[in-house]
Amino acid sequence: MKKLERAGYVKIFTRLTHVPRSSLILDPTAEQALSPADRERTKSITALDCSWAVLDTSIVQNWRFKRALPFLLAANPVNFGKPFKLTSVEAMAAALCILGEEDQARD
Repeated sequence: MKKLERAGYVKIFTRLTHVPRSSLILDPTAEQALSPADRERTKSITALDCSWAVLDTSIVQNWRFKRALPFLLAANPVNFGKPFKLTSVEAMAAALCILGEEDQARD
């Protein structure tokens, strides 16, 4: 994520309270999966760069606009081929592809 921030692709927030409330949050516990239909509503994407296994999900419980990613396999060296074990960068790239922003995801 730090490399993406230095390149100007992402903005890193140290507190969730600083994230714009209109942002789509990628939440693996969300009941609805991200789809191309969400494109019009999505102004920005927020990925929490942490372990969801230890995160207190009540933090994101009341977030207005959250979506889970559909079934995807990880391509990172640690979790290669494991479902739902994506890095934050993989999750953001996948979300961008789903929303029709393939060029941005590739960058």
